[in-house]
Amino acid sequence: MVIASVFFLSNFPGRDRVFAEAASHTLLTADEIDFASKLQNIYNKVANLNLPAVVNISIEVVVQQQGGYFDPFGDDDIFEFFFGPRRRAPQQQKEKKQVTPAGSGFIISEDGYLISNHHVVKQANKIFVKLHNSEKEYTAEIVGTDPDLDIALLKIKEKEKFPFVKLGDSDNLNIGDIVVAIGNPFGLKSTFTTGVVSAKGRKELGINKYENYIQSDVAINPGNSGGALINVFGEVVGVNTAIISPSGGNIGIGFSIPINMVKSIIDDLKKDGKVARGYLGVGIQEVTPDIAKSFGIKAEGVLIPQVFKDSPAEKAGIKPGDIIIEYDGKFVKDTYNLRNMVAETKPGSKVNIKVLREGKEVTVTAEITKQETGSLAQATTEQVAKGAFLGVHASDITESAKRQYRLSASEGVLITGLDENSPLNDKGIQAGDVIVHMNNSKIRNLNDFLKFARENEKNKNFRLFIQRGEMVWIIAINID
Repeated sequence: MVIASVFFLSNFPGRDRVFAEAASHTLLTADEIDFASKLQNIYNKVANLNLPAVVNISIEVVVQQQGGYFDPFGDDDIFEFFFGPRRRAPQQQKEKKQVTPAGSGFIISEDGYLISNHHVVKQANKIFVKLHNSEKEYTAEIVGTDPDLDIALLKIKEKEKFPFVKLGDSDNLNIGDIVVAIGNPFGLKSTFTTGVVSAKGRKELGINKYENYIQSDVAINPGNSGGALINVFGEVVGVNTAIISPSGGNIGIGFSIPINMVKSIIDDLKKDGKVARGYLGVGIQEVTPDIAKSFGIKAEGVLIPQVFKDSPAEKAGIKPGDIIIEYDGKFVKDTYNLRNMVAETKPGSKVNIKVLREGKEVTVTAEITKQETGSLAQATTEQVAKGAFLGVHASDITESAKRQYRLSASEGVLITGLDENSPLNDKGIQAGDVIVHMNNSKIRNLNDFLKFARENEKNKNFRLFIQRGEMVWIIAINID
């Protein structure tokens, strides 16, 4: 039942004044009407261009159900009163197939390739798609998926010539640009909504491994996942993926994967069904103001606390303590930016990398390989002694210490404790961490640590390379 509140102007106090004020309002000028008509025509054209190529995706999933148990005595206790507890047959698991709306997608080629989100189809036993203004159901298959980016490439099995979208350049988007979304929120087919780009380069959301989201205030709701984000030129610039909402519905904060990130993996998905990502072989860390001060630089670029053995980075000559400021001719803003750029680099490609090293710019060339795990340099040392510097109590790494702390490092000094007044107390250090580098000095053992302490008694600025497990990061200390 719908209840509406209706107010009638007849017998309404002051109605003559209301009509007089309405009549005095200035109508739109001819130029304004012309502008509004042109803007409306743009929206109409964008809709007409893209609606035919945006599909509604449903999936068949297999669900487990408990098998029913029929008891002729029901829940009556009389059977157990005469015969004792009953032995019931174990309930059997039954499989049931059901088709459910899953999300959206958009066709990118005449032969029926289409893009959606990985999370839309990951549980699918079968995939069905419907086009705009059609009840005809097509079947689709997964060609390849990239869970780290949350992208799936599908192909419609039926042989037809399908309408398809034009892919744009998401790098050309600016904050404030008008964008539209087409999808199937809550199963409502071919829904067209409008908004603007609210932000670019959103990361640290914890949605996917590789994040560089376009944020918009376009109305995006459950069911829009995998649908198209489109610019005013009618080009797809993003894949609608997620929202932030306390209620599960739209509150004007939606996130879309930039289409350029998607375009970079389509060929891999077509050819191999998965993505071959680039690997440089370094640990990465943000350049914080403290770290920037210790290096005497601006807080920009990405700090390299760790270079893995036999990695492309090591072979290129990148060193711990370098700060990467440029990758393949592009400015490096932060760790997410660098990680995405390396991942998108085709294995086998050679790229120029510009680093800051001791205040000077150095350019090296690295041949990027497929992602793989690195290993730290291994050495042995058995010296056992203790000392304190910067309030740090340290010892050589012994075999017993390696077992106690489950250390993977054999070089460096083991932190066994901190003084109460140590400047490291608020830096997240814990017993079992290993110092492997201090300023420009490699720390292989306790002798190196104590030698550094003697030579730097009057120093006020320190950079400590700390290893925990396989991870290395840098801590900057400025003593006033």
